[in-house]
Amino acid sequence: EHMRKIYAIGNAHLDAAWLWPWQEGYAEVKATFRSALQRLEEYEGFVFTSSSAQYYAWLEEAEPEMLDGIRTYIRKGRWVICGGWWVQPDCNLPCGEALIRQGLWGQTYFRETLGTTATVGYNVDSFGHSSALPQILRGSGMDAYVFLRPGPHEKTLPGSTFWWEGPDGSRVMAYRIPQNYSANLDLEAHIAECAKQFEEEPENPAFMLFYGVGNHGGGPTRRNIEILLRPGTAPAGFELGMSSPAAFFKAQRGRAEELPVHKGELQHHAPGCYSAHSGIKAANYQAENALLRAEKFAALGAGVLGIQADPALENAWGTVLFDQFHDILAGCAIPAVYESALNELGGAAETAHRQENRVLQALSFRIHIPYEDDCVPLVLFNPHPWPVRALVTHERGSWGNPGFPQPCGAVDSGGRIRPCQFVATAAQLEERQCAAFIAELPPLGWETYRILPAGAGEAQGSTGRPGKTPVLENEFLRVVFDPATGLPCEMTEKMCGAQPLCGPCAQAAVYRDLTDTWGHGAKEIGTQEETFVLESVRVTENGPVLQRVRTVSSCGACRIIQDFTLLAGDARLYMKVRLLWLEQRACCKLLFPTGLQAARTVYGQQFGQVERPLDGLEQPMQNWADLSGRAGGQTCGLAVLAGGKYAASARKGRLALTVCRSPAYAHHAPFQLSGSVEEHDWVDQGWQEFCCVLVAHGGDWRGADMARRALELAQPPVKIPETFHPGPLPQRYSGAELPEKIVMTALKPAHRGSGYILRAYESEGAAVQARLELPLFRQTLNAAFAPHQIRTWRLDPTGGMAAEQTNLIERGAEQSEE
Repeated sequence: EHMRKIYAIGNAHLDAAWLWPWQEGYAEVKATFRSALQRLEEYEGFVFTSSSAQYYAWLEEAEPEMLDGIRTYIRKGRWVICGGWWVQPDCNLPCGEALIRQGLWGQTYFRETLGTTATVGYNVDSFGHSSALPQILRGSGMDAYVFLRPGPHEKTLPGSTFWWEGPDGSRVMAYRIPQNYSANLDLEAHIAECAKQFEEEPENPAFMLFYGVGNHGGGPTRRNIEILLRPGTAPAGFELGMSSPAAFFKAQRGRAEELPVHKGELQHHAPGCYSAHSGIKAANYQAENALLRAEKFAALGAGVLGIQADPALENAWGTVLFDQFHDILAGCAIPAVYESALNELGGAAETAHRQENRVLQALSFRIHIPYEDDCVPLVLFNPHPWPVRALVTHERGSWGNPGFPQPCGAVDSGGRIRPCQFVATAAQLEERQCAAFIAELPPLGWETYRILPAGAGEAQGSTGRPGKTPVLENEFLRVVFDPATGLPCEMTEKMCGAQPLCGPCAQAAVYRDLTDTWGHGAKEIGTQEETFVLESVRVTENGPVLQRVRTVSSCGACRIIQDFTLLAGDARLYMKVRLLWLEQRACCKLLFPTGLQAARTVYGQQFGQVERPLDGLEQPMQNWADLSGRAGGQTCGLAVLAGGKYAASARKGRLALTVCRSPAYAHHAPFQLSGSVEEHDWVDQGWQEFCCVLVAHGGDWRGADMARRALELAQPPVKIPETFHPGPLPQRYSGAELPEKIVMTALKPAHRGSGYILRAYESEGAAVQARLELPLFRQTLNAAFAPHQIRTWRLDPTGGMAAEQTNLIERGAEQSEE
């Protein structure tokens, strides 16, 4: 009789920080790796599997001699590196570039320090997996993937071993671990349970079984190994041997054509983690985007002035990658973890801002700006390779320092005048003024504006309309507010006549949520109890540049302040939210009701989007969600972009954005909370602030150009106030321009070696022959993009070398074959 094979995978799942701070995780790595080396010395057949380059970097820092022993066993094939990423991150919430950097940092470190790289991706404890991962894994040198969640009770898959295919067609061979990634107590029972599960797949000849003490480390014990070596341990019909995931997948290649295919994401597990702990999620969003923007400006400085990038910019990514560890970013760790992580992410963002400022100040000071009376010069830098219109505000004046000429206008380098409007100041001082205007900026470059005296009618202050139901209107959009709630109840996109709303928009509601921190067992998060009630609504700004309505509402002790802003010449409605949240075991959602028929909902994800049913389930999203359908005989929709918010749901034409949750810290069912509210620490208490953009559009989500609009929200232009001086640089410059549907996600200094890395992808699921204009690098790229394809090049800022195509870990064709 043919025996089926069980590959026993000795491992130690190590949570770098969770119910303990990272310093304790550091210590557990040292102890676990020392134990694994001892087991390798004692048992000839034992094989140890490990992931996460961060842990080896800690070891190199604290116990470098231990790495010599590890290298010895790597050469013997008994210490196996899986998961070529920096840590095992959350696989839903980091942006696509961050997931690529996990592989770039991890694989580079393993190659340089241990002389090997991983071929198997390995996120055994992450809470769901984006469908962008197959392409990211393949581009990072990995052709297989091991995961645990979602489990069989959460998602039915065609088998434990299958081909996982992403939207671009990339495939990796994937394996869902049976039962658990560790066997902490009773290995015999674990083997029996796994074998029982294997019996349900008689067509599969081989399986992996994971064992070893995990979470707080430890790894395989002597007793574990002796049980596996003992005759008779294998269940009837199975042979059992200690091995590695790489060996398992290599053996499965012979039956590759027989394996079933799963297309799309691997969801859902722990949906409460999409929104738990607003602070860590906002800090992650800010740090990611600060670094990505600073990298693009570093390239601008290198190409224009030869400014060398500071290594601090690249090194800051290590902090961000670590704090995207699944138990940190998901919001399910203890308070001490967040004290550290918020400091670290804030430091990474500040490093980005300082490096960005160093480059932009050098550029702006070399722009030729001649003296003019009563002139206030500003240089505005656009980080995106497409033209951007943006609201610019600038404050001046106090204690005798001059303010602005009144009236005034903003004049660009070509002499075109933009009206200025005086709006509320951030500083509360006599003589302080804030001028606002709409700037039009060239792709990946700068424009110089001069605020100068202007004729009557070209500038205007704000005028309120107290006591009236507000209406915001420009040539593209009309927004009518509901007098009962103070919220938008009608939005008309004038170009196509789209009117998607059918009730108060962005209304805050309290949902009672009795699940644990992860939302274990939940599909929908919370049950609606009540909505916030209007306290006041008024027009706060009304002029030729912007109109703004402020709505204040409350529910019990909670308050929400929503500023709705409509800009001249813009079809988008901007919303700034300040929320005071004091509820426990509850969540807050913003509700967006539409009257759309036959509606479909699409959520942004890394390097693309995913359509999901309107079933009310909590869903992860990257920056935006869209609801489109039929209204008034035409197809139209409403898109909601949210900065630093990652959770939404849709049901019966209504979109809901989950903006915060307040479970107890690190509460894991079935543990029951007891005692008074004061006996526990609760997540998301106090004030928070975030921004959203609402877009009424014709057609489906493609009509709103969501990928670019989301990046504009995440990475706004940068303003440098200037003076008068000669200089070699022009007042307007554009360094790169990409065509529609092609979105640049990174322009950065190379991780190793010389040059800069350009990465872009096709954003709407259609093949494109694209022309990438790159005057910054003195060349043009003609490139074919397959649907959703990511492409990467290494560029020479001097223009002396042609662009070289690389994979995602910045290896060219010859290097990739090494």
